Amino acid sequence: MRHKKIAHIMSVGFLCLIFNFPVLSQLQSDYPFKAKSDLNGNIYITGEVLNSQNNTYDILIQKIEAGVTVINKTHSTPHGNDKGYDIEFDTEGNIYVVGSIYNNVTSSNDIIALKYNANGTYAWSFVVQSSLDDKGISLTRISEDYIAICGYISYQSNDKNFYTAVLSTNGVLQWEHEYGINSLTNDDIATHITHDDYYIYVGGYSYTNNTYKNDLMFLTYSHSGTLDEYLKLETEDNEKLTSFVISEYSQDAVIKSNRYSTSEVDKPGTSVKYIMSAYIKFNSITLTSEFDWVRIFGNSGVDIPTSAAVDSDHNLIVTGYSYNPPNNYDFVTLKYDKAGNDIWQNFYNVAYQSNNGIDKASSVKINNQNEIFVTGYSEFTQSQYVTIKYNPDGSQDNFEVWEKFYSPELGNLNLRNLNKYSYCALDSSGNPTILAFAYNDSLDIIAGRKYSQIGNIASTLPVKKYLRKSRKFTPVFSGNSITNSNNFPNPFNPVTNISFSLNEPGNVEVSIYDITGKRIANLYNGYLNSGQQSFRWNAFGYASGIYFYIIRNNSATITKKITLLK
Repeated sequence: MRHKKIAHIMSVGFLCLIFNFPVLSQLQSDYPFKAKSDLNGNIYITGEVLNSQNNTYDILIQKIEAGVTVINKTHSTPHGNDKGYDIEFDTEGNIYVVGSIYNNVTSSNDIIALKYNANGTYAWSFVVQSSLDDKGISLTRISEDYIAICGYISYQSNDKNFYTAVLSTNGVLQWEHEYGINSLTNDDIATHITHDDYYIYVGGYSYTNNTYKNDLMFLTYSHSGTLDEYLKLETEDNEKLTSFVISEYSQDAVIKSNRYSTSEVDKPGTSVKYIMSAYIKFNSITLTSEFDWVRIFGNSGVDIPTSAAVDSDHNLIVTGYSYNPPNNYDFVTLKYDKAGNDIWQNFYNVAYQSNNGIDKASSVKINNQNEIFVTGYSEFTQSQYVTIKYNPDGSQDNFEVWEKFYSPELGNLNLRNLNKYSYCALDSSGNPTILAFAYNDSLDIIAGRKYSQIGNIASTLPVKKYLRKSRKFTPVFSGNSITNSNNFPNPFNPVTNISFSLNEPGNVEVSIYDITGKRIANLYNGYLNSGQQSFRWNAFGYASGIYFYIIRNNSATITKKITLLK
């Protein structure tokens, strides 16, 4: 294992701030907030909120109980932006968070795991450092005494490893492990973690520079930390894991649980995206796990999975959105059985004027009767947030009751000017709470509504608003620490060299974005000395068109347009 530094920190060195007031002035991982819920219907939220005292982001720790925010804390380091990526809780109500904090010595992110007691008081922090960028992304509580975390740890600009660790609930490291494809041109990033009574299952992707694409990667560990299995799903396309869930829990130490995964898949050189669902099944003859089936859903447009769940019959339910001309984007919900049979597909389009709307589902939950709740938003309605309910067979006998629209009271603020997503929580009686998130370049919003099982409004959560620093995707130049930026040739096919002068040493990120503002390549992210810099981008596999390169450091951001012409 290559050198890294682990810091087990109690209360020294951290400033915990409490915000008890709404501030008026911003998926899967780029979302500002992540939510989970317990069987009592309590909702736990983590993410990032702006600290107006130093203009950096702090980690949010929040609990909503019966519509009331009972815990509202922020965890802060004074040096830079911090973010919570995942949250868990135990039967006593203690809260665990995994995320990243900024290290001003290395000018990069470190992994952090946190515990807050059930009364909201800070308990401990556990930090993992390397010389470059590290992030904790997913968290699972494997027993009353232990939690497991995963993410990635970096050593070179294009060399990240899966990082997995188990901690006691007192914050003591039990074991840790890194896994990578032994190449300085690979980014191996763990994004999901789950477990059964005997094994810990980690999922993510491996990006290889010489193929310019991600392949899905899955690891299995014993609870004691032994790496037991490695699986990789390689296709000709570019995959990003969006969900990873156990379908059938094993009750035997020799037998591993069966698992489902769903992925967003890009076809290189095109704008086509599709939904890929896969079933990892344990083979009782070979005593190994294997990919039993892979299913593809797509209509040569843009089809994105956002959430998945498993019912009591071990069927996989996937929801997301699908491009469906002429209605633009519709909710899409898919059901597969464990043999890979396509049981049903359902589309949902909110009728609005010409029906050319944008309807995107972002969360799915299943109650004890295997009824399916799908939530999301509709861009061109006044209500914006939508909840629908399917019967197990995919029918909507109670569609009139459960086509529910919800619009938070935001005064003069128009929801159409914000990005939106939602989260569905079910309590033990099957009553859903819909948590509504909205964000733009200057504001984050959390709101919500609870319903009874038959669709009556039970309560409405107060709207919370948080300030945000601007993150507009527009050409920006601030300061003069980055100068003489250019690329040659331009237009190019397929290789161009991006050069610039760095007037002061520090952490620098060089990335490529497409015309929609989506980052498609990361050329460098790490420390550089001052002086002339140059990075090469090979756009083989990408379509002709306009792209942007962005160079960032602590004091400047440079954005410039480049043209790929084949």
